[in-house]
Amino acid sequence: MAHETLVDKHLSARIESLLKSPSQGWWLFGSYARGDAVAEESDVDVLHISPVPQLHYSEEEIQVTVYTPAHLFRMAKEGNLFVYHIITEAKIGRDEQGLLAELSRQWVKPSNYTFLRSEIWSASVVLDATDVEFTDRVGALASTARYLLRSYVYSVLMDRGELTFNWPDAVRRFGDARLLTFSRKEERWTYSDFVRARELLWEYCGARVSRSSVSLEALLPALSLRSPLASVLAMRILADRQSIIEYA
Repeated sequence: MAHETLVDKHLSARIESLLKSPSQGWWLFGSYARGDAVAEESDVDVLHISPVPQLHYSEEEIQVTVYTPAHLFRMAKEGNLFVYHIITEAKIGRDEQGLLAELSRQWVKPSNYTFLRSEIWSASVVLDATDVEFTDRVGALASTARYLLRSYVYSVLMDRGELTFNWPDAVRRFGDARLLTFSRKEERWTYSDFVRARELLWEYCGARVSRSSVSLEALLPALSLRSPLASVLAMRILADRQSIIEYA
């Protein structure tokens, strides 16, 4: 699979000046890579390849997601949809080692994504939050709800052979315009928005899931045993970290 190189020298220079060391390169993905970005609304999504783990970071509209090559290759072998997004749409900013081409070679498509939708349902227990909890962690909870919804939708479209990562087009193909409500940035979400997103996800999954009044902190040890995805999301919420990859 051939990959294009980013030709916008001004944007490339901005991204290079922002990247934290160490770095093995970076790729542009999302709306700016596809060419359907909306001015003043779309983020510039960058995947920073680092030899060591780093936290995600941002500056103004540039959102930087950081992965090591080993982590990406492991995700590729599991058929991860974020990796599929990268190998099908990313543009190369800098990649002297040919890591994007190698990532494409290592990606393996599973027979279907039923397993992922089951994991999404299990992980949705972290969305069983009160209005007080939501107020304390608006960004983290809203981004988690959006993340799980998008993961569910993309997994269904992948199984249908209709996957697109343009969200409005994905919503049209999925067939539920209610999903467009959750396109705006997380800091603009109200608790009512969050509840509607949670209920919609549970409608798709076919069942609700409850924490039974147990705090997320107290639930974390059990989550680490039964649902790796739920455990990761719970830790991000407790740390009040808004930056979450777009889908599982």
